Amino acid sequence: FHELRSSPVAGSMVVRMSRNPKEHIPSRNIKMDYHCKKVTIYRPQRRKEKHLREKLELTAIYVHESGKKGTEWFLLTTVTVKSEKEIEKLVQCYAHRWKIERFHFILKSGCKIEKNQARDYGRLSFLTLLYSVIAMQILNLTYLGKICPEISSGIVFVEEEWKVLCCCARKSKEIPESYSLKEAIYDLGVLGGTKGAPSDGMPGVRSIWQGLDVLYSLLAYRNYLV
Repeated sequence: FHELRSSPVAGSMVVRMSRNPKEHIPSRNIKMDYHCKKVTIYRPQRRKEKHLREKLELTAIYVHESGKKGTEWFLLTTVTVKSEKEIEKLVQCYAHRWKIERFHFILKSGCKIEKNQARDYGRLSFLTLLYSVIAMQILNLTYLGKICPEISSGIVFVEEEWKVLCCCARKSKEIPESYSLKEAIYDLGVLGGTKGAPSDGMPGVRSIWQGLDVLYSLLAYRNYLV
C-alpha cells in the first residue's frame, strides 16, 4: 500500500458522498485523486489445496481526497482495468456499496429469509429470487419516501392497493382525494405493527415488510370474496 500511495496520480474524479447522520455530515460532492497499479498475490506456502490458485493477478486502486487528508479507499479487484474510465466506474460502484449493503440487510432482517431454512439448492435459489424482488421493492419504497415523500402513492401502488391500504390502516371507509407516498409508508408501518405516531419517524424495513405482507393478504382475500 505504501508503494501504491507513492505512485503517480492516474487521474481525478468527483464522487458523490452520502450523508453520515452519526457524524452530522450532509451529502456532498468531493474531488478525489486515484492511483492504480497491477499487483500479484501469491498463495501461502502452507496452503496446498488444489482448488487454490498459486497466484492472483489483481488491480489495486488507491482513492483519496484531492489536496487534503480525508476520505481514502484501498480497492482490490479481479476486474481487468485498461483505462481511466474503467477505474472511475469501479470507484463509483464502490461509492454506492451502501445500497448493496442495505439490500442485503433488508433481505436478511426485513424479509427474514433465513427463517425459511431451505435445505436444498433449488429451493434456496427460488426463495432468494422471490425475496430479492420483495427486498428491492422495500428498498425502492424507503428511498423514494426519503427523497420525494410528497409524490403520489400511485407511483408505487395501483389504485386498488393504496385504497385498501389507506382504509385498513386507518380503519375508515373515507378515501382521501390525495394520498402521498409518505402517508402510504406510514400506513404500511401501522399494518406492520407500529403505532403510527408522527414522533415515531419512518417505519423500519421489518415493519414495511410485515405491512406489505398484510396488505397483499387483504387484497387476495378481497379478490376472493368478489
